[in-house]
Amino acid sequence: SDKGFKEVLSAYAEFSILPSKLSFKISYNLDYSQWDQQNYTPESYVGGSQGTSVSVLSKTFGSGVNQILDNVLTYTDRKGRNDFSVMLGQSTRSQFSSWLNGRVNSVPDFDDQSKYLVNGSYKNQTATDGASRYNGLSFFARGTYNYDGRYLATLTFRADGSSKYQQKWGFFPSIGLGWNISDEAFMKNQNVVDYLKLRASVGTLGNERLGGYYPYQASISFSNALFYGPDGSAVSPQLTAAQVALAVQDITWETTWTYDIGLDINFFRDRLSLSADYYYKQTRNMLLSVEIPEFTGYGSPTKNVGTMYTNGWEAKIDWHDRKGDFTYGIGFNVSDARSVMGDLGGKIVFGDQIIKEGEEYYAFYGYRCNGIIQNEEQLINGAEQLIATVGPGDLQYQDLGGPDGTPDGKISADYDKTILGSSQPHFIFGGYLNFGWKGLNLGILFNGVGKQTVRLAEYMVRPFAAQWLSAPAVLLNKDGSRNYWSVYNSDEVNAKAEYPRLSYTTAEKNNYQMSDYWLVNGAYFRVKNINLSYTLPSEPLKKAHIKGLKFYFNIDDPFCFDNYLKGWDPEQTTNSYIARTFTLGVDIKF
Repeated sequence: SDKGFKEVLSAYAEFSILPSKLSFKISYNLDYSQWDQQNYTPESYVGGSQGTSVSVLSKTFGSGVNQILDNVLTYTDRKGRNDFSVMLGQSTRSQFSSWLNGRVNSVPDFDDQSKYLVNGSYKNQTATDGASRYNGLSFFARGTYNYDGRYLATLTFRADGSSKYQQKWGFFPSIGLGWNISDEAFMKNQNVVDYLKLRASVGTLGNERLGGYYPYQASISFSNALFYGPDGSAVSPQLTAAQVALAVQDITWETTWTYDIGLDINFFRDRLSLSADYYYKQTRNMLLSVEIPEFTGYGSPTKNVGTMYTNGWEAKIDWHDRKGDFTYGIGFNVSDARSVMGDLGGKIVFGDQIIKEGEEYYAFYGYRCNGIIQNEEQLINGAEQLIATVGPGDLQYQDLGGPDGTPDGKISADYDKTILGSSQPHFIFGGYLNFGWKGLNLGILFNGVGKQTVRLAEYMVRPFAAQWLSAPAVLLNKDGSRNYWSVYNSDEVNAKAEYPRLSYTTAEKNNYQMSDYWLVNGAYFRVKNINLSYTLPSEPLKKAHIKGLKFYFNIDDPFCFDNYLKGWDPEQTTNSYIARTFTLGVDIKF
């Protein structure tokens, strides 16, 4: 059972020091939460293949408080055609949480009144507690300048300090420039372009998102362990201490420099609008988990390693118009970016993905597959596979290398895994269609991805992965025949089978390893929403004292065109089904 509460407080005060010129604002935000969790496992409980012979009661109590205090001073003024403003600010952030956990065995299950730690056995009692704290301090300034609405400039500077780093301070400047070309005198005597603006900017931001609070400190964890006494007979718990993780003393801010140039332009009395941007990003001192030798006893620490280079662009077009009582609007946007890793001093592998110099960020990493083994001859002529039980009906992987860099006739994770392509989506798009006639309106929203490769997760295609799970429907064809390799199929049917044989051992150790066999085209076009509504004229409603009456019919996720497994959501890739929702409603305003 879970109990708890959360309280949020927000307050501010604003002072006008010089009317319409100088002002000061102070704001305070408090977020306080408290939780009380209890978990009781009765003595008769059996989970999976292992059970417990005694009841177990555990309780956790904790609380956390987040506070933010901001102070901002702003000055604005105008001198002739010159408009400018200066803003100076300071922000203080603090987070603190603490918790206490107790666990005890053999608690009777009479009623809820008996479920207290004091009612359990004095043996095997455990109690743990802990706390975490974070503090941040920032100073920032921004200046803006506008000459006659034509020439625009914004200069920003931030100094951010974080308790997460030994080198606590990061400094992040930026500048943005704009030119309203359409306001120039040479643009006045034309009626083609209604609005034209050129934009450019360069700036940097910092990242302090880390798994821990003090990675630069060699934190010590205390615990208990059982030891034999001096005589070798009595066993008693003794206090132990160990370093939790490898300390990285020189860890500091990850910084991203972004260079952007953009254009906004409108035509035909602002009915057609276009906007386009091109940007280049360079992320330095990336915060990544790096592998270290296992004999150290530590997990992978987070360090500042590597640089990532990103080239991207985005564009948007809109058209809207009116013809009498008929109105319509059409909009479309598309963007793409490619992030390539710079020098890392090696490679970083995260299970089925890899970060490596010259490759896209988080590229797929696994085996090349020859397909499903159809017969013993194909098995004998291929390399020795991952496990000895691999046979006809299982996946066969390619021998790509060995200890000396050449194929050695044996498949191994050390030498035969390779980069299988990008895991990032490309050509991400979206848009809308709007049509209206008097009180009748139709709106359609759509989005999609033009190019991406996705992995079919194991639980989407593997049958009987656990005792309570059934086989996925994709294992059968529409006519009910097998879509997997089987000794009961003919050779012709097995040659067309999409899925390997139903074998627990080879599924676990061979067939569902990461390989290009499970990578599919993840591009899709999706109609997100269709909304049809009718708003009644206001005049007939006045007698009933009704200000507005609208009937509407709404469909969420009506259509999706993709190559993904039927029913699965290509936008969420691995953890969700598409749920089509129909809504019929009425809005009444009095």
